[in-house]
Amino acid sequence: MDLKDREIKDFDDFISRNQDVFFEKQSSDNKVSKQKLFTAINRLRENFIRLDMRYKNCKELQDQFEMAEIGLKISVIIKDFPVDDFDLMNWQNKFVDSVEAFNQQIYSTISVLILVLNYVGLCDKDHPIRSVNKFLDFVKNNIENCTKEVEVLKESINFRAKFVDHPQQQTAYDWMTFSLYGKCCVVYFSHLKDGEIACTKKIRGEIRIPHECKDFCESPDEYRVKKALIDLSLKLLKHSLKIK
Repeated sequence: MDLKDREIKDFDDFISRNQDVFFEKQSSDNKVSKQKLFTAINRLRENFIRLDMRYKNCKELQDQFEMAEIGLKISVIIKDFPVDDFDLMNWQNKFVDSVEAFNQQIYSTISVLILVLNYVGLCDKDHPIRSVNKFLDFVKNNIENCTKEVEVLKESINFRAKFVDHPQQQTAYDWMTFSLYGKCCVVYFSHLKDGEIACTKKIRGEIRIPHECKDFCESPDEYRVKKALIDLSLKLLKHSLKIK
């Protein structure tokens, strides 16, 4: 079992070991049944399992997309090499779909985490339950040592809101895929209008975007986001259950 798999397993083991503590700590102000709490905890575990599935799917499609890209470059040099533009485009679309699904799953998992914390109580203040962004702001301002994880997760939440769920609220963005040092991402960019100055920031902080554009946004690194959610969830659950 590699490190990435073990992180999910360690989280699931923590939930299993402490189920009795969850029921003991159940907020006295929230008269929720044990069955509801049990269901919410199981949903959280299932969401993390699905998150790991989404993550692995992303990585597999990234590898396949990179192989198609390499094959296309070889086909330029070697006549009749069996790769064409459609294959690359197909893998691009599959990879983009997997990235969007992964960030959707991050949002869904945080939502279920909020549900569990609402049942057992996070701290002496009521935390927001109707907005993931407001919940993350609350955590950042009220729970110690969570700022790093919150900032990483906000990258994913904002990416999802802007490019997956609510594109109608933004200007029209084009997209491209980008690969560097064996890592791929999706880059959404807005085209320049006459008289506008081209964006000078770099993809992953290293490479200029190959299109002149007004602005662009790249998909967050999936492993970094997944680890931030695991770490934050453990911190908040331990804080709630008063486990060191």
